Amino acid sequence: MKRLRLEAGQASYPVLVGPGALSRLSRPSGRVAVVVDETVERLHGARIRACLAGVRAEFTTVPSGERHKTLRTVELLYDWLAERRIERGEPIVAVGGGVTGDVVGFAAATWRRGVPLVQAPTTLLAQVDSGVGGKVAVDHREGKNLVGAFHQPVEVLADTDFLATLPARERRAGLAEVVKTALLAGDPLLSIVDRGLEAMLEGGDVVEDAIADCIAYKAAVVQRDPEEHGERAVLNLGHTVGHALERVCGAGVLLHGEAVAHGLKVALALSGVPSGSPLPRLVARLDVPAPPGPPSVDALLDAMRHDKKVRGGQVRFVLLDGPGCPHWDCEVPPDEVRRAVEALVEGRL
Repeated sequence: MKRLRLEAGQASYPVLVGPGALSRLSRPSGRVAVVVDETVERLHGARIRACLAGVRAEFTTVPSGERHKTLRTVELLYDWLAERRIERGEPIVAVGGGVTGDVVGFAAATWRRGVPLVQAPTTLLAQVDSGVGGKVAVDHREGKNLVGAFHQPVEVLADTDFLATLPARERRAGLAEVVKTALLAGDPLLSIVDRGLEAMLEGGDVVEDAIADCIAYKAAVVQRDPEEHGERAVLNLGHTVGHALERVCGAGVLLHGEAVAHGLKVALALSGVPSGSPLPRLVARLDVPAPPGPPSVDALLDAMRHDKKVRGGQVRFVLLDGPGCPHWDCEVPPDEVRRAVEALVEGRL
């Protein structure tokens, strides 16, 4: 079991990574409200209850998938929390992937003006990224994650036993966030990911180490900038185009990590990194599916203008001077952006 601690403003909380992490939930004196993704409940419901044996737990489920990342799902959670009379000091535990963590986290941030949140991410993507750092949100018809808050968890339990049932496509998508973090961090993480990517794609034990290393990098960034007033924006590398792809292609057509991988290709191109050099080759080794359609370049550019990081009507990017040297809040001439997006859509990136 790997143990880390994340400091974020006034918040300080443990992050546990490894098999059986869910069973290490801090035992509260009262009840906990456990919200489980429907797919995770079907695959792991009995194990979840065994891990939480002895805890006074109230259980419910939320539907799986990005199309349920809405205020309607949050409203249904409010109804359940009210029915169970969940009080302000009683923790809510989110057991599932990134969508579940975001939706349940947003409910926790707003129920009774904020109740304790425990993140128990069950996918590789959520364990290395969205389950840590305190960002919670739901989607709006105008864009992804437009309705959200910062609500740091009281603990994160990244139980790697859940990864045993993760489909290969989901694993590959999660590794896109691992590659993103490696590009941001540089060596030694970049070299570790470069050497071990194929083993991680096949589910090798090196995944646990990669999860912990990615969390450690993100924890350091979040500690310096808990609410994304500056440096924390680097964690959005690849997400400006990635979120646009998700919106244009439709919820669930491309997995989040797949869209981010394509966004990384555009970000590297806009950074001036030659297409045949090591960094683009590393992204290409993820071998994520091409955007279906293909999508319209104009539609993607329009979707990017709805990104939550737009300021003064100008789309902002995270770019790299090189491995470990990211810059955020970068303005790029519109014609350069169009050329890069056209290259992506035409399969030239």
